[in-house]
Amino acid sequence: SADQIRSGIQIQQLADSLRRLDSERGGPVAADEDWVQLLLDRGYTEAWVFVSPAAEDSGVISYFYVPDDYTDGSSGALLLYEAPGLHPDGGLWIVRRDGRRVYWTAGADELMSELRSSEGRDWRPHESPRGAP
Repeated sequence: SADQIRSGIQIQQLADSLRRLDSERGGPVAADEDWVQLLLDRGYTEAWVFVSPAAEDSGVISYFYVPDDYTDGSSGALLLYEAPGLHPDGGLWIVRRDGRRVYWTAGADELMSELRSSEGRDWRPHESPRGAP
């Protein structure tokens, strides 16, 4: 669908902005930092990009950042994922640290399972702030 395509473009824009920020700062955004506010304050993106066009509530951020603190730091580790349940087919966009963007159709439970096994930790998603950024 058009919303699915636009959502994929938006998550890629956020991933590119995070990599630019990481490069500029000399390291990734930490778990205790507000990644949304950092990107907005530096002008890397605009507030509307954080909300998927498929979201029913435009005041809730649709994309979640996975800090390096929660991964093994490999290039295949997850960087961002889209909130589950936004697309009719149950899929969601993910972006890995190496920039690969994938439309994940296995479902949210399988994604969390894959994260736990590949990262080797008891992984918990980083909660993005609620409300319009």
